[in-house]
Amino acid sequence: AFEGRPRGDAKLYPELSKAYDHKNENDDREIRRIIERIYYELGYVDTHPVVLCPRYPGDEVIDGIVAERERELQDRWKEEAMDRDAERKKRERNTGVRGELR
Repeated sequence: AFEGRPRGDAKLYPELSKAYDHKNENDDREIRRIIERIYYELGYVDTHPVVLCPRYPGDEVIDGIVAERERELQDRWKEEAMDRDAERKKRERNTGVRGELR
């Protein structure tokens, strides 16, 4: 891709001077299409959370968020388990033996 003098003599960062003649072969329509595509793709970058966040939160903040989320999940799981137990006990009421459903 970079071989030959017109393409930078196989250098990763060639000098951009008049020695290298790079002609723009795109017409105005093609340039407008390229610009529109770039703006479209930059729209995703502008709204990305990493770009919107001025700085990353510290480990203490992240650990606090994780701990809070774990507490919420534990509470929800306990409530769901209590609901399942209440439903099971309701269905087992007045039956011959435990585990026998109506």
